[in-house]
Amino acid sequence: MNPLLNPFTSMGIVESLNATEAYEDWSRVRSPARAKRRLKRGFRQNIVHMRRPAAFRVNGVIYAHPEIVRALREATP
Repeated sequence: MNPLLNPFTSMGIVESLNATEAYEDWSRVRSPARAKRRLKRGFRQNIVHMRRPAAFRVNGVIYAHPEIVRALREATP
């Protein structure tokens, strides 16, 4: 059994839809170095700002997005 999902371990898992992290998708930019320089100067670039599921550990408790918890449970025999 996965020790993270075992109810008798000291670490608990809390499912939270707010457990996401922000990231930038630079795949539509032809020249990332040039785009980064121009972005600093204030020019709009073809960068997409998105959020993806994540997990965080705070004071012995793991806060994870439900998709990550589901994947953990499916991976556990």
